Amino acid sequence: MVDSLSYLSTTSFRLGILTIVLTDAFLFVFLMLIKEKYESIMLELSILVLTLCVVAHMGATWTATRSAEVEAHNIFIMVSSVCFGFMPVSVAVHMVAASMTSGAVDALYSTKSNAPNITQSYGKARVFREKGQLKEALEQYWKYFYENPKNPAPLFAAVTMFLADGKVDDAEEILRSVMDHFEKDNAVWCDAAFQLANITETQKQDKKAANALMRSIVKRSPHSELGHLAGARLLKDQEKIPSRRWS
Repeated sequence: MVDSLSYLSTTSFRLGILTIVLTDAFLFVFLMLIKEKYESIMLELSILVLTLCVVAHMGATWTATRSAEVEAHNIFIMVSSVCFGFMPVSVAVHMVAASMTSGAVDALYSTKSNAPNITQSYGKARVFREKGQLKEALEQYWKYFYENPKNPAPLFAAVTMFLADGKVDDAEEILRSVMDHFEKDNAVWCDAAFQLANITETQKQDKKAANALMRSIVKRSPHSELGHLAGARLLKDQEKIPSRRWS
């Protein structure tokens, strides 16, 4: 009976150690997947991830200590906890540091203002841009956009980047993506369409297609500033459209 209980105690202790190992291994793999997919995440989210990581690790350690029968077990559990917990916790801490660095870069390049709806300068994307890594910069702009899909500003910033580099087709592609994504938002749609019309007229030399976009802007938002600008452009080109559409 004593031998049986002794064996059960040993088995319980081993299961406690296994709990620590499996928990920390899962946390490590999970965090590495996040780190690989996202170059950085928001600071608040990274702190939450670190907190959850520590709580999960401490929970596994506490579970293991309940299986300890002698002092040697407790010592072994603490050593295992430190050794195996170091990997996931260090990754989580690195994620927090990366988020803080990203925030510092954005602060470095951002223009602070009390004006509403001011556009960020998107520091990380700008760093890539200044290095000539436009593909990486575009990916970063899309990441900024996916963090807040209701804000088209990162995509418009990408358009500006491509136009400055003479990549008209890339700029046009992004503007069409904005128009598709914000089909039900007249203000954003018209902004993208107006920029696309300018590109079509000045860069592609396609006056007919540009005017078609201007008509669409007037039709969708006749009383807006862009609606009036589009209408004025059409009148200047002697395009005949019903005044009720833009006046």
